[in-house]
Amino acid sequence: IEYSLVYFHSDSEDFRKTLREIALFMIERKGPFYLHCRLGSDGTGVISSIFAALAGASWEEIVIDYEKTAEMGTGEVRSGKFLEYALTRMLKVSPSEKNLSEIMRNYFVDFGILSKDELNVFVGRLKGI
Repeated sequence: IEYSLVYFHSDSEDFRKTLREIALFMIERKGPFYLHCRLGSDGTGVISSIFAALAGASWEEIVIDYEKTAEMGTGEVRSGKFLEYALTRMLKVSPSEKNLSEIMRNYFVDFGILSKDELNVFVGRLKGI
């Protein structure tokens, strides 16, 4: 997944199609799964953050995990502000809202990324159920 897609076009149809492809891949196959991009921080970080939100992680937990990629020794900065920008653009509300998991689940259903049944299966996979 391209850097510009996750940060600057997270509100696009292409981004939603990518989320659907990844989610369906995980629904249709038995895990574990390995999600990665060039450095493991941009595409991986944003997608993993979305999946963590679906599974019920708090915004604070998500930001802490995302910012850990700045410790990889690449010299690149990973601020929660990058992630917040991408997710706010995507959701049209701040990800720091208290009900992030519900907002994210509604987004997946409302934009046709997954049906309610598919989403329930997917969230179960994310939680290891």
